[in-house]
Amino acid sequence: MSRTMSIAAALGLAVATLPALAQCPLSEFAIAGRVVDSAGRPIPGSRVVATWTERAAGQVTNQRETDADGAFSIRIPFDTFSGRTFLGEARCEATLDRVTLTITSPGYRPRVEILDPAETAASIPIVLETE
Repeated sequence: MSRTMSIAAALGLAVATLPALAQCPLSEFAIAGRVVDSAGRPIPGSRVVATWTERAAGQVTNQRETDADGAFSIRIPFDTFSGRTFLGEARCEATLDRVTLTITSPGYRPRVEILDPAETAASIPIVLETE
């Protein structure tokens, strides 16, 4: 067998014996709410930024603007990858413990809400105070 064929055969064997890199499934969460002023009037165009931490990606954000009724909905696609086993297999056990919402709108004080997605209501009310 030639030297080139031996190297190619060895590389093929090495690739064939590597553990398959399994992809962990994403957990999908949605956080919805309505941003209003202290009188209960909607604040359209408010910026709502969701921030969370994943093991592989670090800090992740997603953002939306509120609609004419002050409503918003933000999808949180969370990667469940939590590390590798001793044999190199992916562990998919990570859970999303918290999401930080930062809500801003001109003329209003910023507001920060820390949410547990497992305990968050279907729609959360957020009241912004004027500056």
